Amino acid sequence: MNARPVAGLFGKLPWEGDFIQRGLPARFVRPWDDWLSRAMAASREALGPSWADAYLLSPAWRFVIEPGILGPSGWAGVLVSSVDRVRRFFPLTLALELPAGLAAVEGAVSLGPLCTILEETALSLIDADQSLDLVLEQTALRAEAALIVMRPPLPFTGSPAAAGASVVVAPAGDDAPLTALAGSAAGEAESGWWHDRWSGHVPVALRCEGLPPPIGFAGFLDGDWPRHGWNAVAVEAGR
Repeated sequence: MNARPVAGLFGKLPWEGDFIQRGLPARFVRPWDDWLSRAMAASREALGPSWADAYLLSPAWRFVIEPGILGPSGWAGVLVSSVDRVRRFFPLTLALELPAGLAAVEGAVSLGPLCTILEETALSLIDADQSLDLVLEQTALRAEAALIVMRPPLPFTGSPAAAGASVVVAPAGDDAPLTALAGSAAGEAESGWWHDRWSGHVPVALRCEGLPPPIGFAGFLDGDWPRHGWNAVAVEAGR
């Protein structure tokens, strides 16, 4: 690779007094902040008194965003529930601009090592006050190494086990959600979202045209997908 990938963070940390932004360009942050603010507001309204607990216990969501949604570039990253120093709620996002050919929902499985790096960094930042510049520098080096060995995703050729589904769930420790979801296109420019088992939440993967609708974001918090307008199916382990 000729240049280090564009990467950084945006959101809140328990040891900061307000929003922080490092490394990510405005072309990502502005539409992302607008969508996420609307999604947070809609989820508060949907969940009412149970919102705070659902938010704080929600999984770390990994994502891939295809080109055409947040500008001409594709992105991969992680979205983790967080708060600032005075406990105002807003997630922390770590994201990285993807090279051409890698930003596809079908490639979500191959993005696993990269997203693991970003997730580990996000959780460590929430856990303890650290030098943001140093942490991001180290993360960028690890992410660059992960990107070098990645290959563009192959076209999906298997059985579309989740055709027409927005959300796929499967037993813990199984890649079935991501594999099955590859067979159910939602539109021309899509985003894919997934997490492993997390504090009682079974592994889940979803895809949608554009970014998830704000009215459906409550499902990211409580996992009650049908209640929040998502079409969910289950797949068997090893499918």
